[in-house]
Amino acid sequence: MLEVFKELHEVATKLQQSNNRYKGKNKWLESKVKQLEKENKNLTVSFEKLEKLEKDSRSKYGTSSLKCENCPRQLKKIDYLMNTLTKFTLGRSNLDQC
Repeated sequence: MLEVFKELHEVATKLQQSNNRYKGKNKWLESKVKQLEKENKNLTVSFEKLEKLEKDSRSKYGTSSLKCENCPRQLKKIDYLMNTLTKFTLGRSNLDQC
């Protein structure tokens, strides 16, 4: 009976150590969750401020008066890249057929 008690005591000790590790990990995760919630709240506030600023600038300047200076240049680059990709794809398909 003494041997059974010793074995049971060893198992209980191991379980207690395991439980203590998980408690520590749980506390760490809880603090991490709180930190992330705080960061999320701050980012939400910043996002709302930016949305308000953008909305105010649209109402102040009107959507038609704001034009992208780089848009035509970017559209040309997109067309060039699309054409290059098309040529590459056709060349590759011809190569694969050989």
